[in-house]
Amino acid sequence: MLLSKILNYMTLEELYKTIENRKKTMPRRSYSASLFRAGCDRIVQKIGEEAIEVIISAKNKSRKRLISETADLLYHVLILLSFKEIKADDVLQELERRRFSTPLGSSIKQKTEKSLSAADRP
Repeated sequence: MLLSKILNYMTLEELYKTIENRKKTMPRRSYSASLFRAGCDRIVQKIGEEAIEVIISAKNKSRKRLISETADLLYHVLILLSFKEIKADDVLQELERRRFSTPLGSSIKQKTEKSLSAADRP
């Protein structure tokens, strides 16, 4: 049941596509469009505000509030990425690149590659 529940959640990719659509169509009553109209300074101001709210909610040990503020922060970061013409996928690719760039990550990658090449042997 959990898997079917997860499949109903909006993904960050879906949210990013919605944000891109708002940027393209600029509906009058859209909060996203209002941020695009306000420009970069307003968008980064909102990111700063949301980041502080994430920190405060974490320090106050409020799980529900931390989840809510983290959602706000992610949303505003996606707005900034869209504003700057950076695809969310570009960030995910960077995270993937970093996964194996640490000493531990390199070790895991080498073991994985050895396992895969060993599986090819008769």
